[in-house]
Amino acid sequence: MNANVTVYAFCLVLVIAGSSFWSYTMKIDEAEKERGLATQQLAAAEAGVKQAQAWLAARKEALALITAAGIIEQKNGSLRSEVEVQKGRRLEIAKAFISAIERGRSEFMGKPMAELSLANGVSLRQARLQEADPDLAVLIHSGGISKVSTALLPEIILDRFRFGYIPGGIGSPETSLSQDASSSSAYSLSTPSSKLATSASDSLARLGMDSNVASIEKKKKARATTAVRDPARVKIEGDPALWKSVERTSIGRAYVPGQGWLKVGADGPIPGTGRR
Repeated sequence: MNANVTVYAFCLVLVIAGSSFWSYTMKIDEAEKERGLATQQLAAAEAGVKQAQAWLAARKEALALITAAGIIEQKNGSLRSEVEVQKGRRLEIAKAFISAIERGRSEFMGKPMAELSLANGVSLRQARLQEADPDLAVLIHSGGISKVSTALLPEIILDRFRFGYIPGGIGSPETSLSQDASSSSAYSLSTPSSKLATSASDSLARLGMDSNVASIEKKKKARATTAVRDPARVKIEGDPALWKSVERTSIGRAYVPGQGWLKVGADGPIPGTGRR
């Protein structure tokens, strides 16, 4: 009897001990899971803190850049205002220069000349320039009325009329100056070219233009290749070697880089006569 009780008691102790051990191991597993979850949450919190710090640094940098951009924009605004003021001044100077050219044309128009020698060798007595445009000129003289190519007029007249000259800031000759707060007549004389092209004689005159101008150019090239150059002649008649450096031409003028708009003499551009 006592042996059975002892066996039962020992079995009961084993069962209680196994149950206790199983319960203890379960609690250890749960604690390990909670520790792992806490570790994950801590890592996520640390990552969030680092990201927040990075965003804070980025926002500080962005704030500094925005502040700098605001300062730069203020300076740019003042610079743009100054540029607009300078553009306005440049435009006013250009308009004043064009007005001066227009006045010079108007004053010269109809002015009597005892003798007018054209570039093709023709001399007209008691001549007056009635109308002119970049292509044709109408001359009244003792022998009647003649329409000739404008390029045949003496250089002193072409230099006064400045056909094709474009002051800086104005645009192209075809652009009306009303777009630049000025009158469109600044690029033309009071008589437009449409009035000059009204008769069959214009066609004849225009047909002779190319040949006349071509012959003049041939003569200039011939003089440039055959004439012996000396400093005194270059100062008066021009240097034909400069034609190789000419980028663009106007009436009576040729633009040479580094020397500006030079007057054109009988042989070529005249050094030292440039306006930049």
